[in-house]
Amino acid sequence: MNIRFPENFIFGAATSAFQIEGNVHDDGSGKSIWSSFIQNSTVGSQEDEYAKSETFCLHSSYWKRDVSLLSELKLDSYRFSVSWGRVIPSGNGNVNQKGLQFYDQLVDNLLEHGITPMLTLYHWDLPLELQKNGGWANPNSPDWFLLYSKTVADLLADRVPLWITFNEPWIFMHLGMIQGEHAPGIKSPEYAAAAYKNILLSHSRTADLLRSYNQIREIGIASNLSPCIPASPSPADVAASKRMDAYHNRFFLDPWVNGSIPEITDQVFGKHNPEWSDSELNELGSELDFIGINYYTSKRIAHHDHDFLNVTEHPPQTETTDMGWEINPDGLLEALIWAYEQYNTPLYVTENGAAFNDVIQNGKIEDYSRVRYLHDHILQCKKAIEQNIPLKGYYVWSLLDNYEWNHGLTKRFGLIHVDFETYNRTIKQSGYYYRNLISFNRHPNTSDLKSRRGLNLDFLDNFQAAYTQGQPAGT
Repeated sequence: MNIRFPENFIFGAATSAFQIEGNVHDDGSGKSIWSSFIQNSTVGSQEDEYAKSETFCLHSSYWKRDVSLLSELKLDSYRFSVSWGRVIPSGNGNVNQKGLQFYDQLVDNLLEHGITPMLTLYHWDLPLELQKNGGWANPNSPDWFLLYSKTVADLLADRVPLWITFNEPWIFMHLGMIQGEHAPGIKSPEYAAAAYKNILLSHSRTADLLRSYNQIREIGIASNLSPCIPASPSPADVAASKRMDAYHNRFFLDPWVNGSIPEITDQVFGKHNPEWSDSELNELGSELDFIGINYYTSKRIAHHDHDFLNVTEHPPQTETTDMGWEINPDGLLEALIWAYEQYNTPLYVTENGAAFNDVIQNGKIEDYSRVRYLHDHILQCKKAIEQNIPLKGYYVWSLLDNYEWNHGLTKRFGLIHVDFETYNRTIKQSGYYYRNLISFNRHPNTSDLKSRRGLNLDFLDNFQAAYTQGQPAGT
């Protein structure tokens, strides 16, 4: 089985600021909406004091060690996010120079190790002070975001070539403002409607700003995509799957790529559906250099008279991850083909990974279920390239075990295990698999690679052999 990728294909891993940095208030940083959400809700379990104290992985203290681990894994690129409140504690005021210095040093250290930074400006951690002033529903929020983005770009645009404005806007709008399951914990279509418009404008205006920095090579967004499969052939279920596809997959991409507002907004927001002036509509549809696809699972959709949009999701029919998400590697290929056919834009897989109940035995984490998951999904990326899809890179979620939002510290996604009491880091078998896969692609002669000190392809060879023989490798 050929797992060689084009020479310029990027292999990376991803994290987000709030999930790993810790020390959120020790260097002058301001609180975020997630700080408040954690303190006022049960996260993971009532005994999860590490989540309550927001220590997490303490990446802000151990970042040099973490960059060394990135290098040890031979990653080409590291996707991280900047904490808005670490840079501007109130969200719209004085800059915290100590917070800026953290990212300045991080980027320099990445470059010293030959690792290309990919920077995400917003990964869900809105400063709490801005939320008190209406958050994303405030019509001034695009200006707030523009000021913050300029502050970061003024410092880092000369060294960071790849930029993402928003990570998974559908998630933080739907779960945070309609369902109330994520921060800020609001259940209001009226609030979400105002936020939707402001988020759309924030990206477009910030993308225009970033293009003024000549050193920035590519500007994009990261969108969570899930193929929506009808639960049955019935016309009602087929129609429901189309509604869910329009809402989940096209809700932000259509405006940002094509400049068009999806019709589904009428059903989502009802009488609160925002009005658009001609000048505002003209701001949308700014050209993206890439679309980042965050893929974890597909959805089996059926009609339901009493659920939101008259849509319900059926339980998985196959093996699941520890999150209860159906494992469907074919769905990644489907998402890549759909995104390119729909938007004709280069792609990255900006997140893909799985949570499993990892166990340390004799100092090792033999997470073969995750190895199998990654292997199967990476092969779908190879198939996409063979079908002439312009896929430029793949980022594992995540580099480190971390704080998994409303699941607290109970779900582990990392290539690297983190002991949340000692902050010890241990590379899992999946991390070694990924390192060997990268090395395999970086050295044309496999036999030469095997002779290189410190590299061992035996595990990869065994894994390949199991697939060739039709056996369920990694079990």
